[in-house]
Order: sequence, then structure tokens, then C-alpha cells
Amino acid sequence: MSELVVIVKQIVIMFLLMMVGFVIYRKKMVDDHTTKQLTDFVLYLVNPALSLVSFQQSFSYAKLYGFLMVFIVSLFMIFLGIFAGKLIIGKDFSLEQYACGFSNAGFIGIPLVQSLLGVEYVFYISAFLIAFNLISWTYGLYLISGKADFSAKKILTNPVIIAAILGMLIFVLQIKLPVVLTSTLSTVGNMNTPLGMIILGTYIAKEDIVKVFTTKMSYKVSLVRLIVVPLIIIFVLRFVPLPYEELRTLLLICACAPCGATLAMFSQMCGKDYSYGAQIVSLSTLLCPLSIVSILYISTLVW
Repeated sequence: MSELVVIVKQIVIMFLLMMVGFVIYRKKMVDDHTTKQLTDFVLYLVNPALSLVSFQQSFSYAKLYGFLMVFIVSLFMIFLGIFAGKLIIGKDFSLEQYACGFSNAGFIGIPLVQSLLGVEYVFYISAFLIAFNLISWTYGLYLISGKADFSAKKILTNPVIIAAILGMLIFVLQIKLPVVLTSTLSTVGNMNTPLGMIILGTYIAKEDIVKVFTTKMSYKVSLVRLIVVPLIIIFVLRFVPLPYEELRTLLLICACAPCGATLAMFSQMCGKDYSYGAQIVSLSTLLCPLSIVSILYISTLVW
């Protein structure tokens, strides 16, 4: 029960930060150009910095095994969501399948895991982000665009992937970074929660709130993304051999996260309905605080 109190408290803080983003966008203190720059800053600098710092820990085969297991289960979760979307929503709704499969664990998962389990567990979130980027920039992009145009260069030059590779080398070879560098990376990484939540708030502020709450398909997608997939994962994780019990909570948090913001970004990039993608992301983000508390409570009963 104490864990749930921590989770609820953290979600309330995250929600209030999102409200800050909502207000400053509606008051025209920031615009689309500013939020795009902030998004790039978080995705390409803050998240990799936080990930890199998390690898600065003592090596053990149990940790390495845990990292690999998180990576494998993360791949399973992504394809489970896509399959569930195809089964429940329909095989012709590829954009919705993407929304069901790819969660916003970067913005939502990292802050929750950092607060609930500690910064050392961000190390394992990196495994999820690697799986996310590998699949989103290949099969995920195919779902949105309808074209099989996979780019290994885009994947390998992604800062999150680069940070994970460097971090794994640091972890395995036990390279100790200078204290000044580690402190700098930690300071940058600590901006992840406030900036990430504020940016999500600006995304919601961009949309017509009436449309966000009246689009039926968005509710179907949110049902799969926030309820169906996490409930299946709760039972699957009972039988997955993990070296640390905390990794079950970490994976479940990733499974509970709302639709990934890349849905709207890829939709815009591929000339699809960006506004519709943003509506799905916005609704699932607004419903997430309620669903994640419920799912994590159910997990305490099942586990």
C-alpha cells in the first residue's frame, strides 16, 4: 500500500506539471516551435544523459541478465499491443495499431521508475527504449506510412541507442566517468520529469478538448493501450524469470504508459492525420493517471 501512495503522489505531481504546460501554451507563453525544440531537447539530450548515468554502477551478471530480459519482454509487449489493436479495433486500422503497441514510457515511465524504484533502475528502462526505437523506426513506421522504408542509419544514430551502447560498454568494462562529468549528466537528466510533463501538457493544449473527449476511436485505443495490454502483462510477468522483483513493476509501468507521442510525430512526418494522432495521445495521457493506479493496485493482488 505504501508503494501505491508513492505512485499516486508522483502521478499527482506529474499531472500538475502537465497543467503548467497546458496553461503556458494556452496563454501563448510558448508556441509550436518552442515545444518542438523542447521535445527534441528532452528526447535527444535529457533522456540519453539520464540513461548514460544509470549505467554507472557495479557490474553483475544478474543485472546484465535483467537488462536482456527487460529487452525481450519489451519486444513482446510492443507486438502484443499491436496484435491486440488489430484484433479488437480491426486489421485495417494501422495507425490505431501503432497507438496500441507503442507506449510513452520515455516521458511517463522514466519519472515514475526514478521516483518509485530509484535512478539505478533507469538502467533497465534503457532496454525498453532500445526495443521501442528498433521497432518504431522499422515496423512502426511501416504501420503509419504503409511503406517498408527501413533505415538502419536512423536507428543507429538515435541518441537513445548511442547512449545505451556507450552505457553498456561503461557498465561491462566498469569504466568510471569523472565526477564532474557524472554530476553534469545527472543535472541534465534530472530535467526529464518537469520538462517531459510540461511538454505533454502543451500537446494536450494544442487540441480541441471537446474533440479529444468525443472521438470514439480514441476511447477504443485507450482501452487497449491502458487496460487490455497491462492486464495481460500482469499475468505474463508472473511466469517470467527476473533477477529482481522490482523489474516486474518497472515493466508494468512501461506497459501502462499512454500512447507514444511518436504517433503524432510520425503521422505528421508521413503526411497522415496529425491532429487525429494527437487526439489519441492526448486522451490516453489524460486517462493514464486513473488507469495506472488501478493496474498497479491489481498487480499487488495478483503478484
